[in-house]
Amino acid sequence: RGEQGLGNCIVALDIAKRMNISPLTVMQNLIIVHNRPSWSSAWIIAQIQGCGRYENFNYELSGEGEKMKCYCTATRVSDGKNIKGSTVSIAMAKAEGWTRNTKWKTMPEQMLKYRAATFFGRQYIPDLLLGVQTSEEVVDITPLDVTPVEAKPVSKQQKNITEKQDDFDF
Repeated sequence: RGEQGLGNCIVALDIAKRMNISPLTVMQNLIIVHNRPSWSSAWIIAQIQGCGRYENFNYELSGEGEKMKCYCTATRVSDGKNIKGSTVSIAMAKAEGWTRNTKWKTMPEQMLKYRAATFFGRQYIPDLLLGVQTSEEVVDITPLDVTPVEAKPVSKQQKNITEKQDDFDF
Protein backbone atom coordinates (compact mmCIF):
# COMPACT_ATOMS: atom_id res chain seq x y z
CA ARG A 1 0.00 0.00 0.00
CA GLY A 2 2.39 2.59 -1.17
CA GLU A 3 4.43 4.54 1.34
CA GLN A 4 2.58 3.13 4.38
CA GLY A 5 3.37 -0.41 3.24
CA LEU A 6 7.04 0.49 2.92
CA GLY A 7 7.10 1.82 6.49
CA ASN A 8 5.44 -1.34 7.78
CA CYS A 9 8.04 -3.44 5.94
CA ILE A 10 10.88 -1.45 7.49
CA VAL A 11 9.43 -1.97 10.97
CA ALA A 12 9.08 -5.71 10.31
CA LEU A 13 12.66 -5.92 8.99
CA ASP A 14 13.99 -4.13 12.06
CA ILE A 15 12.08 -6.43 14.43
CA ALA A 16 13.28 -9.50 12.52
CA LYS A 17 16.87 -8.31 12.79
CA ARG A 18 16.56 -7.66 16.55
CA MET A 19 14.96 -11.09 17.08
CA ASN A 20 17.37 -12.84 14.70
CA ILE A 21 14.50 -14.53 12.84
CA SER A 22 13.23 -14.59 9.29
CA PRO A 23 11.67 -11.31 8.11
CA LEU A 24 8.95 -13.37 6.42
CA THR A 25 8.04 -14.97 9.77
CA VAL A 26 7.72 -11.54 11.35
CA MET A 27 5.68 -10.19 8.44
CA GLN A 28 3.27 -13.13 8.69
CA ASN A 29 2.68 -12.53 12.41
CA LEU A 30 3.04 -8.79 12.87
CA ILE A 31 -0.14 -6.75 12.54
CA ILE A 32 -0.06 -2.97 12.23
CA VAL A 33 -2.97 -1.47 14.21
CA HIS A 34 -3.33 2.32 14.50
CA ASN A 35 0.20 2.60 13.05
CA ARG A 36 1.62 0.45 15.86
CA PRO A 37 3.18 -2.97 15.41
CA SER A 38 1.42 -5.76 17.30
CA TRP A 39 1.67 -9.54 17.47
CA SER A 40 -1.14 -11.94 16.84
CA SER A 41 -2.08 -13.93 19.95
CA ALA A 42 -1.25 -17.09 18.00
CA TRP A 43 2.32 -15.77 17.59
CA ILE A 44 2.71 -15.32 21.34
CA ILE A 45 1.41 -18.84 21.96
CA ALA A 46 3.84 -20.17 19.34
CA GLN A 47 6.70 -18.28 21.01
CA ILE A 48 5.86 -19.78 24.41
CA GLN A 49 5.59 -23.29 23.00
CA GLY A 50 8.58 -23.01 20.67
CA CYS A 51 11.14 -21.17 22.78
CA GLY A 52 12.38 -24.33 24.50
CA ARG A 53 12.04 -22.85 27.99
CA TYR A 54 8.69 -24.47 28.78
CA GLU A 55 6.88 -27.70 28.10
CA ASN A 56 3.34 -28.91 28.74
CA PHE A 57 1.87 -25.45 28.09
CA ASN A 58 -1.82 -25.62 28.97
CA TYR A 59 -4.93 -23.55 29.63
CA GLU A 60 -6.84 -23.95 32.90
CA LEU A 61 -10.47 -22.88 32.40
CA SER A 62 -13.05 -22.74 35.17
CA GLY A 63 -16.54 -21.36 35.73
CA GLU A 64 -19.27 -20.67 33.25
CA GLY A 65 -20.84 -17.59 31.71
CA GLU A 66 -20.02 -14.45 33.66
CA LYS A 67 -17.88 -16.44 36.13
CA MET A 68 -15.59 -17.97 33.50
CA LYS A 69 -11.85 -17.48 34.01
CA CYS A 70 -8.62 -18.84 32.61
CA TYR A 71 -4.90 -18.97 33.31
CA CYS A 72 -1.99 -20.76 31.64
CA THR A 73 0.43 -23.23 33.13
CA ALA A 74 3.65 -24.78 31.88
CA THR A 75 6.62 -26.67 33.24
CA ARG A 76 9.87 -24.70 33.21
CA VAL A 77 12.50 -26.89 31.57
CA SER A 78 15.47 -25.49 33.52
CA ASP A 79 14.21 -26.65 36.94
CA GLY A 80 11.00 -28.63 36.37
CA LYS A 81 8.94 -26.06 38.28
CA ASN A 82 5.25 -25.67 37.36
CA ILE A 83 4.67 -22.06 36.31
CA LYS A 84 1.28 -20.34 36.49
CA GLY A 85 0.34 -17.17 34.63
CA SER A 86 -2.09 -14.50 35.80
CA THR A 87 -5.80 -15.27 35.77
CA VAL A 88 -8.02 -13.54 33.23
CA SER A 89 -11.77 -13.49 33.77
CA ILE A 90 -14.92 -12.31 32.07
CA ALA A 91 -15.34 -9.84 34.96
CA MET A 92 -11.85 -8.46 34.21
CA ALA A 93 -12.66 -8.23 30.50
CA LYS A 94 -15.76 -6.19 31.29
CA ALA A 95 -13.98 -3.95 33.81
CA GLU A 96 -11.16 -3.27 31.32
CA GLY A 97 -13.59 -2.55 28.47
CA TRP A 98 -12.34 -5.44 26.35
CA THR A 99 -15.89 -6.67 25.72
CA ARG A 100 -16.47 -3.83 23.26
CA ASN A 101 -14.90 -6.30 20.86
CA THR A 102 -17.83 -8.52 19.82
CA LYS A 103 -15.59 -11.62 19.86
CA TRP A 104 -15.91 -11.58 23.67
CA LYS A 105 -19.65 -12.20 23.25
CA THR A 106 -19.41 -14.81 20.48
CA MET A 107 -16.29 -16.73 21.61
CA PRO A 108 -15.48 -15.84 25.24
CA GLU A 109 -13.51 -19.03 25.92
CA GLN A 110 -11.16 -18.39 23.01
CA MET A 111 -10.68 -14.75 23.97
CA LEU A 112 -9.89 -15.74 27.59
CA LYS A 113 -7.30 -18.21 26.31
CA TYR A 114 -5.70 -15.57 24.09
CA ARG A 115 -5.48 -13.07 26.94
CA ALA A 116 -4.23 -15.67 29.45
CA ALA A 117 -1.49 -16.70 27.00
CA THR A 118 -0.59 -13.07 26.41
CA PHE A 119 -0.28 -12.49 30.17
CA PHE A 120 1.86 -15.62 30.50
CA GLY A 121 4.08 -14.42 27.66
CA ARG A 122 4.46 -10.95 29.20
CA GLN A 123 5.43 -12.52 32.53
CA TYR A 124 7.77 -15.26 31.37
CA ILE A 125 9.14 -14.48 27.88
CA PRO A 126 9.13 -10.67 27.62
CA ASP A 127 12.51 -10.75 25.87
CA LEU A 128 10.97 -12.70 22.99
CA LEU A 129 8.01 -10.35 22.62
CA LEU A 130 10.15 -7.18 22.60
CA GLY A 131 7.43 -5.29 24.47
CA VAL A 132 5.18 -5.43 21.42
CA GLN A 133 1.53 -5.76 22.37
CA THR A 134 -1.02 -8.06 20.77
CA SER A 135 -3.41 -6.68 18.19
CA GLU A 136 -6.26 -7.19 20.69
CA GLU A 137 -4.44 -5.08 23.28
CA VAL A 138 -3.80 -2.25 20.84
CA VAL A 139 -7.45 -2.19 19.77
CA ASP A 140 -8.67 -2.30 23.38
CA ILE A 141 -6.56 0.59 24.61
CA THR A 142 -8.68 3.68 25.01
CA PRO A 143 -6.72 6.66 23.73
CA LEU A 144 -5.96 9.24 26.39
CA ASP A 145 -6.59 12.88 25.61
CA VAL A 146 -3.21 14.52 26.07
CA THR A 147 -4.20 17.85 24.58
CA PRO A 148 -2.51 20.58 26.62
CA VAL A 149 -4.87 22.62 28.73
CA GLU A 150 -4.78 26.31 27.94
CA ALA A 151 -3.25 28.34 30.70
CA LYS A 152 -5.61 30.60 32.55
CA PRO A 153 -4.92 34.32 32.10
CA VAL A 154 -2.70 35.68 34.84
CA SER A 155 -4.27 38.46 36.86
CA LYS A 156 -2.52 41.83 37.07
CA GLN A 157 -1.95 41.28 40.79
CA GLN A 158 -0.30 37.85 40.20
CA LYS A 159 1.86 39.35 37.44
CA ASN A 160 3.10 42.07 39.79
CA ILE A 161 3.95 39.50 42.49
CA THR A 162 5.89 37.37 39.99
CA GLU A 163 7.82 40.40 38.73
CA LYS A 164 8.75 41.41 42.30
CA GLN A 165 9.98 37.85 43.00
CA ASP A 166 12.19 38.04 39.91
CA ASP A 167 13.89 41.15 41.34
CA PHE A 168 15.47 39.14 44.16
CA ASP A 169 18.73 37.26 43.72
CA PHE A 170 18.68 34.09 45.74
